[in-house]
Amino acid sequence: MSVLEEFAKKRAEKRKMSARERDIHFATLSNDKTKADEILLFVRYFLLPLSAIWVAYVGYIHLSKELVGVVPEEHVWWLAMGIPVIFQCIKAYCATTVFRAFHFKWYDRSDADFWIYLILAFITFFAFIWTLKISFWDVKDTAKSNFVDKNTVSLDAHLKAATADVDAQIAALGQKQTDAGSVRTKNGKVNWATQPIIAQNAKTEAALIDQRATIVGAATKEFNNKNQRIEVQSQKSGGFFQRFGGFGELLEILCFILCGLLEKKMHQLNCQDEDGEDRGNATLPHFNAKNINGQTHPLHNKAPQRFYFNRESIDGNVMPAPFPIDELSRQPLFPPDTENTVSQFQPTVSQHYCADLTNQADWVL
Repeated sequence: MSVLEEFAKKRAEKRKMSARERDIHFATLSNDKTKADEILLFVRYFLLPLSAIWVAYVGYIHLSKELVGVVPEEHVWWLAMGIPVIFQCIKAYCATTVFRAFHFKWYDRSDADFWIYLILAFITFFAFIWTLKISFWDVKDTAKSNFVDKNTVSLDAHLKAATADVDAQIAALGQKQTDAGSVRTKNGKVNWATQPIIAQNAKTEAALIDQRATIVGAATKEFNNKNQRIEVQSQKSGGFFQRFGGFGELLEILCFILCGLLEKKMHQLNCQDEDGEDRGNATLPHFNAKNINGQTHPLHNKAPQRFYFNRESIDGNVMPAPFPIDELSRQPLFPPDTENTVSQFQPTVSQHYCADLTNQADWVL
């Protein structure tokens, strides 16, 4: 296959691509002149998925609490997982398409394209606003609430646990009183045998009641102090998740912007290389000048050269002048007598380009 046929085949393949596909091809094609393609691969296949998972996890934390009581319990888990993933896919596709449309001027090709990419830009904007609201504001309250729910018990439960021993002793005194018998006999007389036991039990019970009151006061104070500590810790937890989600959103936005700029740079470099290749192919020589010894002298594209030939005989055989040659070093018009040559009537004749140059004696590149 000749050079012209290969060049025509490449051009035909490029024409088969749509303008949009050609832009994407050049934007993602690697180039040895820059490290931008390596950075693009690192950002697109590592940092961007990392930030997307990061933001989706924050969304799951928020929705797993918000959806409780709103939807059936068995639907909470998959909705809390699915909704953030869907929004990340929307952001990835729409943001990538919008940045490409902006950098490669897709929006300027028709009125329909302008409105299509404008609507995609609004979808991208609202998707980022929704996830940013969750990641930066809502997750803070959700994290605080989760921490409080996990570490806080009710006051009744706390007091019950604190006074459990005293309450058990008071209950034992009541059982002891029952076992000792009634204060009076069946005849209505005072049962003096139980009087010492009753008096001792009453004294012990009064002491236990005072002890219980002291324990309740201390336990209530401890409960309030613990709640204050939990509140402070919940604020820290909320602030951590707010920063966690906010940094994830910021990283994701920067990754999309960086991908767009890198694709623009790669597109420019590859288009420049493609244009240079096309110009080079368009000016490639399709033949070489050869002397009678079979040596090849490649043609140069920088400046035109002229080749002069002296006829050896009237039968048309020619002998090229020594190479290289320029305007000031032509063959002598009348060579020595030892060379039976006749000078040309017209030393140089500029020939138009044609496919077959084998029969041309005089030509100019």
